[in-house]
Amino acid sequence: MVKNKLNIIIFSFILFFISCSELEKEAIPTEPNITTHEVGFSSPAKHGSFIRENKWDISLCKNCHGAKFDGGSSGISCITCHPKSSGPENCTTCHGSVNSAPPEDLSKNWDKTSRGVGAHQIHILETAQSLKVECSMCHKVPSSLNSANHLGDDLKAEIIFDQSSRFFTSNSSYNFSDGSCSNTYCHGNFNNGNTLNKISWTSDPSATACGTCHGDKTKNTIGEKSLPKIDSQGGFHPNDTNCFNCHDSVIDQNFIIIAPQKHINGINDFKK
Repeated sequence: MVKNKLNIIIFSFILFFISCSELEKEAIPTEPNITTHEVGFSSPAKHGSFIRENKWDISLCKNCHGAKFDGGSSGISCITCHPKSSGPENCTTCHGSVNSAPPEDLSKNWDKTSRGVGAHQIHILETAQSLKVECSMCHKVPSSLNSANHLGDDLKAEIIFDQSSRFFTSNSSYNFSDGSCSNTYCHGNFNNGNTLNKISWTSDPSATACGTCHGDKTKNTIGEKSLPKIDSQGGFHPNDTNCFNCHDSVIDQNFIIIAPQKHINGINDFKK
């Protein structure tokens, strides 16, 4: 009997010791399950796809690469391949190249016939005919990657025409279904212009040839092509095909734009 009691006591003690040990193990915090990326993850295609699949949340990289992407616990800096301001969170990481506007777009397209590319560069770079258009005139430009309404699942950039500018009114619109702009000053919505002109974002250059925004591009000479609406057409522009006579600060006698900043600027620059 005494022997049986002794065995029970010894067994109880062992069981108690094991239970305490298990509790102690549970109380000790364990290291997170940290894994390294697959082979080849450093290629743009690999980690670009990863970011895209995670709704463009580049901040995920900060968990291992540091708050400033300069190494962190991984010891590997993202700045090596992303040296621009803000590192991987720079606008050109997801879209753009020499500037923040496509090409390339979010789907890696470079062709102007792709909706994400279209006429971006024609608008934001100064040309022989006009000054550049600021991004904020058509988009609500985010102050940072994670700004409200910046990242989304539909891959559509919100078009918000800035009505405080001379170029847009409450009737100005962009049609997502066919990629067209309507009722915008820059494409004919002004006195004696082609107010009903509708232009596609992915049009070829002929869509903006002289005579499309004001005049008639089917005419023979540049003067005829660019002549705004006269009385017989429902307008009030003088029937004079020599633009230089009244707009010599903008165009010369050979119909060459000499002051791009005065063309498509929302103001009629007359000879003084």
